[in-house]
Amino acid sequence: MQIKVNYDIITHGGSDITSGQIICGNCEDAEIRYLREMLYEGDHVLDFGGNIGLHTVNFGQKIAPTGKLVAFEPMSKNYYVLKQNIKKHNLEQNVLAVNAAVSDNSKIAQYIINPKNMGDCRGHVFDNDIQFEEEPVKQVTLDDFFKDQNSIGIEWSKIMLIKMDTQGSEISILKGASNCFKESFNGTIFMEYAPKWLHNNNQDIEWFYNFIKEQMFSIFKIPLDSNVNGRPIVNPSSIEEIKGYYEECKEKDTYCNLVLKRTPILT
Repeated sequence: MQIKVNYDIITHGGSDITSGQIICGNCEDAEIRYLREMLYEGDHVLDFGGNIGLHTVNFGQKIAPTGKLVAFEPMSKNYYVLKQNIKKHNLEQNVLAVNAAVSDNSKIAQYIINPKNMGDCRGHVFDNDIQFEEEPVKQVTLDDFFKDQNSIGIEWSKIMLIKMDTQGSEISILKGASNCFKESFNGTIFMEYAPKWLHNNNQDIEWFYNFIKEQMFSIFKIPLDSNVNGRPIVNPSSIEEIKGYYEECKEKDTYCNLVLKRTPILT
């Protein structure tokens, strides 16, 4: 039986692309079902790019009541709705929303958001044809969060899923977790891999390739909008292949999703 995605989510009212997709019940449906199948009651999860809570709610319901999830969302308008959705679905005891961006340094930084697509918030600009709103945002590293900001008590050893959709900041998030990754990580990293966004955001791509090698991750690639019978197509990949994809696409407005995992992947 196919898991249904919970779209009973408070939105910004349909005035932007992301809200409209959620209202129509058609927002990364196959992706959410796929990731929910990896989770069990009691698991711990990190959600980078929590936005208004579609992934957060669906993951939080699967791991409740004893699992724990931390959702990071930098933009205040999204964070306000995210908190509402956590409360709406009675997840306040096992889900923590943090109004911050995660990166490789802790500081206050200027971030931007596209009011026509509230899922598009970032700390860099390369498309000047969009009228962005600006906001000063607190940046934290994951190492600092686990050191002195982990009020919910999420445990690194119990994290089964790290989901990253942060508009080209994914590598900086991993770089800021160097101490965390000194400990054993037995979960799955699911990340957006957009060469143009990574390149224009000055992400350290060579560090990323070395990180995969050092952590001994297997790589799986999910092409954009690929699915069969509502399930994403998950292809075994390699560092050489994702290097080639990066070079081919760093000037193209396209992306894929990567899955990094040490154990055999759920297919």
